[in-house]
Amino acid sequence: GSEGWIHRGMLSPRRVGIIKGGVRDIRANADETAPVVAQAEAGVRVRVLNCRALWCEIEIQSRRGFMPRADLWGVYADETIE
Repeated sequence: GSEGWIHRGMLSPRRVGIIKGGVRDIRANADETAPVVAQAEAGVRVRVLNCRALWCEIEIQSRRGFMPRADLWGVYADETIE
């Protein structure tokens, strides 16, 4: 008897996540020392392309990069996405 809702933007065959925390760096490679290619604020929806170990490859408005899995809501800690 419970009800809930899902935002229509979340209903897609593409895997999505939401940036959590504050402003986050998006890097060229899955490495803390890699160059920053963009920054995104908390609440921004991203397309998750893949996740392995501690990093996920994401896409925001046709720009690709990597960010730590811990900075994304919607990706489980032990989940592999390919």
